Amino acid sequence: MGNFFNSNVMTTALLFAVFSCYGESMLPLLPDGHKVGVESVCYNDIEPGDVIVYEVQINHLPVAERSKALDPIYVDWQRSIKNGKLRIMHRVILKVPGKNGYLILKGDNNPTADKFKIRAENIVGKVNLLGF
Repeated sequence: MGNFFNSNVMTTALLFAVFSCYGESMLPLLPDGHKVGVESVCYNDIEPGDVIVYEVQINHLPVAERSKALDPIYVDWQRSIKNGKLRIMHRVILKVPGKNGYLILKGDNNPTADKFKIRAENIVGKVNLLGF
């Protein structure tokens, strides 16, 4: 379903970290195992076209998606869960501004957009360095 990643450098005050991509949703830009640099970003500085990292609580997923996360066949999901949060790296396709603003994201290789409305508190950072 998604291009997910994991990191051992996750903090609430993320400035810059290196993450590994998992899955095929961001092909051809980000293949499985690819390393990227992710930096802190303010919601107001995110624009459509940016690739960002966000996280959602696993219990907020639709039931069908939660069952995938627990199934050993869905390795991408398992590698992307840390402390009960699923981390996803996708491209912003829509930004709704304002106090209750949110983002809609989609993997470049996915047929449909993600099911989540991503708010500022869900954002981990913005991909700013590809391919190392």
